[in-house]
Amino acid sequence: MNEWIDELSDLCAAEEPAVLVTVAGIRGSAPREIGAKMIVTRTETIGTIGGGQLEYQCTRIAVGLLDVAEMSLRSFPLGASMGQCCGGVVEILFEPFAAGLPAWLRDLKALHGQRESAVIATRISQTDTTKFVVTADSVFGVENAAAPAGMVALARNVLSEQRKAERNVQEFYEPVVAPDLNIAVFGAGHVGAAVVATLSALDCNIRWVDSRRNIFRQVPANVRAIETENAAWEVAAMPPGSFYLVMTHSHAVDFEICDRILRREDARMPEAV
Repeated sequence: MNEWIDELSDLCAAEEPAVLVTVAGIRGSAPREIGAKMIVTRTETIGTIGGGQLEYQCTRIAVGLLDVAEMSLRSFPLGASMGQCCGGVVEILFEPFAAGLPAWLRDLKALHGQRESAVIATRISQTDTTKFVVTADSVFGVENAAAPAGMVALARNVLSEQRKAERNVQEFYEPVVAPDLNIAVFGAGHVGAAVVATLSALDCNIRWVDSRRNIFRQVPANVRAIETENAAWEVAAMPPGSFYLVMTHSHAVDFEICDRILRREDARMPEAV
């Protein structure tokens, strides 16, 4: 899930100090995979790196780093020092953000909004903390120097081979791929709201449509709520291969929406079990 991009961008834009906590390495068994993240501010945590003593200790450390400017990498033996049954060793990357929106995050947010796959490349070193974003044909977020050619090449290999997040000694590569699961939900009544709340836990993009004013109450991060007088017109805005759930307050509106969906002839159908 990539909700952290919007969450962290909003915090940085508001100049609210935050620390991005990322699982950067694993040896043995661990509660979460490499690349798992949470955000820590003075008042809340967003996301999870697996819970238990590891998350508790990392949250405590992150709060102490809210006013620090440098990223740091720390190692946590889960069994020996924390009593967690996983028993492996986890390396955690702490990245404080306190001075506005960094260029790499600004560009990553734009790329993700345009549904362009990218890789975040990070060099974790006491003397060099380079961080930038690589796509198939461009490099973004480099402020004072050109991106190292070797890191760019490795990032593109991760992207082209569709690999998961990985470490290469002091370098860390995290693919950020826009989900190809697109769902349109028409109707924001109690059934529609319950459906959207459940679907939003998936790695997907949801377009939630209703014609009634002030109908949307709680809207998850990966959901775009659209209040429009003509809900059926929103069918045309969906990418090819989308799923559609139609449950408005009106049979006539349902009919018009379904008619437009069928006329497109590209709706994605659930696979037979």
